Amino acid sequence: MIKVFVEKDGSETKEISLQTGTTSELISKLGTNDDSVLLIDRDGTIYTKDSKIGNKANIKVIEVFSGG
Repeated sequence: MIKVFVEKDGSETKEISLQTGTTSELISKLGTNDDSVLLIDRDGTIYTKDSKIGNKANIKVIEVFSGG
């Protein structure tokens, strides 16, 4: 089971648990765009779009925005 903490506007808003194998599957289940989030494990590991996620991962999902 993967624990996922979703951070929005600088504060953690929800905690969910998912069973998934890759970051792309996780992003799809969260219903967000992969270009607008950072996925960081509590131990500091940064995940890319195609990374495999271990079953005991504690991932923080941080929404990022850039201005034009």
